[in-house]
Order: sequence, then structure tokens, then C-alpha cells
Amino acid sequence: MIDYRNKVHEQVKELQEQIAKYQSDISKAFSHMETNKYTLHAICVHDGSAESGHYYTFIKDHNQGKWRNYNDVRVTEVEEATVYEHANGECGMKTAYWVVYIN
Repeated sequence: MIDYRNKVHEQVKELQEQIAKYQSDISKAFSHMETNKYTLHAICVHDGSAESGHYYTFIKDHNQGKWRNYNDVRVTEVEEATVYEHANGECGMKTAYWVVYIN
């Protein structure tokens, strides 16, 4: 009779070793980013479909630590969570079109 408990424990151990290796590989692959840090500065959002839509931009004022929405002739302060909701597509058909990072 096969001892399933030992077999499962062995599989879990193998998976944990694979995860540790992948984490190490990822850390090595992106280690150069630790010396060259960038900060998100602006996100242009497209609201609509491929056929039509509207563009507006969120820009962070790093001196005041505030995000602003530049939408046609209106500028409003917004919470950071709102910026990411719009950029990640969590608000209907809105999604990031381009982003700007500064050093």
C-alpha cells in the first residue's frame, strides 16, 4: 500500500524548494533596480474602447505628496487609491495608457 501522506509531504518539500529557487532567481534578476530607484510620477488613463474614448492624466506633486487629476480644463486632487483604481482597470473601461517614472 502506498503511503500517501509521505508522498504528499515529499511533493510539498519539492514545491517549497522550487519556490525558494524562483524567489532567488527573481531577486537576482531585479537586483539592479535596487541601485536605480524610480518613482511613479504620472499616469495617462484611457476611458473607453478601441474605437473611442477620453484621455486624462494623473500627476503626483512630490513636494506636497498629492495626486492631481488633469482632465481637460479641470484639475482636482485625488486619493492615491483612486489613481491606481483607474490605472488598473477597476473602474469600468478605464486603464493606464502610459506611465512616467522619475529618478
